[in-house]
Amino acid sequence: MSLRQALAAALLVSAASAVCAHEVQGAKSQASPPALPALLVRAETALKAGDANAARDAFEQAAALRHAADIEIGWVRAQMQAGEYRRALAFAAHIAGAHPHEGQGAALYAWLLFLGGQEAVASDALARAQLRLPSDALLSSVKTRLGAPNAAPPSAPFFAPQPLGDSVPAQARSVGNAILLPDARHAVAPLALIDGGGSLWLRNGLGRTVRAELLRSDAASGLAVLQLATPLDAPATLALAPREPFPGSPGLVVGYRVEADALPAWPKLSTGFLGAAMPDATQRRLGIDVPAGSAGSPVFDVAGRLAGIVLPPSAPGQPGLGRVASLRGVAQQEWPAPAASATTPPAMPVDQLYERALRSSLQLIRAD
Repeated sequence: MSLRQALAAALLVSAASAVCAHEVQGAKSQASPPALPALLVRAETALKAGDANAARDAFEQAAALRHAADIEIGWVRAQMQAGEYRRALAFAAHIAGAHPHEGQGAALYAWLLFLGGQEAVASDALARAQLRLPSDALLSSVKTRLGAPNAAPPSAPFFAPQPLGDSVPAQARSVGNAILLPDARHAVAPLALIDGGGSLWLRNGLGRTVRAELLRSDAASGLAVLQLATPLDAPATLALAPREPFPGSPGLVVGYRVEADALPAWPKLSTGFLGAAMPDATQRRLGIDVPAGSAGSPVFDVAGRLAGIVLPPSAPGQPGLGRVASLRGVAQQEWPAPAASATTPPAMPVDQLYERALRSSLQLIRAD
């Protein structure tokens, strides 16, 4: 689905929801609609509780009462909390165009494009907005971060998911990434990130956090399996690639940057070409330029199949590529794996791949 088609679909859904709400209220004319402030309180309360559907409904009702960028941004936040990146991105494009004299919509749209691997499109959208609003501080902040992928997200609250689930102590910090396994009760992470003990948590791109503990490890592959205290949102069918990717084949990584704190974040998608074996032949180079601290991030092929895991660098600036066979061996569970085929599978749209990775790519959080 193209961005234009997605935007049209999002607008049709929004319009249909507004029409349905109007018809229901007309049929119940004796009931007064909630006041706008009450609707916004209801929406924010639902977001904090992790009820994305209730939040969307309340923001839609509020949008029928007032056409405002902040209300529409709330709807985008609810979509992201529901894991609906493509719909969120499409409607963020609408906000940027429908509110040209307010920078927050364009800033959010550019940031979502950037996170989804569309850096050039993000920079172009941001540049157009800055022509209209050259003194807008939020646009300037986002521009700085687009030029420095390792920078933290802007400080506005709509640039990250709500914190949900288990709380983490103040001294906790993010130390890397992990991959949620198909049963949603276990995850795989590099052993080096959890050696030394300490309490562990995992968090997905919807902001949901759960306690985790080491279940088993495999020194040969450098991987470990973590057991979650409670299941996370199950990932969409996450199939393993049928064979190891060839050096030079295109790949995509979706992971979180390491922070000194443990705040919720959305992951970043990076693209490039997978590397060959290192000189000692014990490990392959990842080959893709990823943010610092990306170890543990899932590596996908262009068909959206899991093609490896990012390993900690064996040399400065050279993260490694963990093998498909290692993931299959350490997981010790059923993992959807398509049969090998002589034909090339169709490429998965990048925005769809990112949306799926919001559930399968996890922040790894540790408190010593």
